[in-house]
Amino acid sequence: IGLNIVVGYAGLLDLGYVAFFAVGAYLYGLLASPHLAQTFPWIAAMFPHGLHTPIWLVIPLGAGLAGLALVGASLTAPPVTQTAQAAQTCTSVPFKSSKRTHKWYRVPSVVGTGGGRVIAFAERRDRPTTDDGNFDIVMRVSSDNGCHWGSLRVVSNNGKKRVSNPVPVNDPYAGKVVLLTTVLIYNPKTKGYVSQLHSQRMNLDGSGVTQLSKGLVRPEGWVAGRAMGNSGPGHGVVLRQGTHRGRIIVPLSRRESSTDTYFLYSVYSDDHGSTWHVGYYRSAGKRALIEGSIAEAPDGRLLVTYREKKG
Repeated sequence: IGLNIVVGYAGLLDLGYVAFFAVGAYLYGLLASPHLAQTFPWIAAMFPHGLHTPIWLVIPLGAGLAGLALVGASLTAPPVTQTAQAAQTCTSVPFKSSKRTHKWYRVPSVVGTGGGRVIAFAERRDRPTTDDGNFDIVMRVSSDNGCHWGSLRVVSNNGKKRVSNPVPVNDPYAGKVVLLTTVLIYNPKTKGYVSQLHSQRMNLDGSGVTQLSKGLVRPEGWVAGRAMGNSGPGHGVVLRQGTHRGRIIVPLSRRESSTDTYFLYSVYSDDHGSTWHVGYYRSAGKRALIEGSIAEAPDGRLLVTYREKKG
């Protein structure tokens, strides 16, 4: 029985077949040999000439014993919850664009916070064919690994101005999710827009979201008046090893319009998103590199990638 249970969990069907053959072989060996009569006197008294059970009788008895083994395995196996079953088979769409309601969802990002909880973010746009408009950041929370989603909530809203490029980071050392976004602010002097970086924090279940207006990021080492460019989008990283364990790092990119030069850089925080500093900063020249993402390798090295805008 134990062998059958083990191979069932491991998925080793060949061993499972062997186990069932073993049930029949051992049963036939016991019922068609003098072993039982020699071991148990009461069996010897009942069968003085020895216990010689025909094989045609042993076969159904062996099948019955194997069936009992399966029943025992099913009764002793830990119950599979509906959540676990759903996580293995489900599909879901947390955000659905609708021409009828004039809402289009772009630039999604998902972060897991443990215990089957997943938080999905996206831009909610009021127009489908441009990157400018009245954009908000919305989110939905799932407690079963993304199979079902709670109600849609607006997490970042700046009136009719654009809030874009959500970058969520699960900070396990603080038990919080840090969300960085790019906010476009109109500059009446230049009659143009300046991009700002904003940070918000929330609990691991998506509750307790701080206000967008109170999260303006002014990283130490940043040149005053310089546009921040675009955060992410996608994900930041929290370092899990090394001397800077717990550091939050988020990649960004920006374009200097006067010279048509692209720059790649990052901001980092060593106090769970309370204050920020400029990390790497380098020119990409005329290469239109945008939309950065970062990951930590098992050996502690960081892999940073950017997308080529022009192909």
